[in-house]
Amino acid sequence: MPRDYERKPVAISGKIKTPFGRQDVALSDLTATGCRIDAIYITLTVGQRIILRPEGLEGLSATVCWSSGPSAGLNFDTPLHRSVFDHLCKLHPDTRRTIAVDMVI
Repeated sequence: MPRDYERKPVAISGKIKTPFGRQDVALSDLTATGCRIDAIYITLTVGQRIILRPEGLEGLSATVCWSSGPSAGLNFDTPLHRSVFDHLCKLHPDTRRTIAVDMVI
């Protein structure tokens, strides 16, 4: 199934804030509507509300949509503006990997 928004590999440091504390995280697989994060010291649960603060941006409210060990997927409450998404992807590309994209022919 094709995605509604473009997904890009990025390597962005950030912080999350939960009711249980704050944690440094690494952001990857960015779309305008969410991202993947990896955290070492905290396990997130599906449905949990968090504040994500990517390097260089204000806090973004988000909900955990999946969680597996130290990794989790987030849905942003408000999608990123296209220019913000493009800027983050340009500033923080993850050149070590690519993401498989659904092709429509």
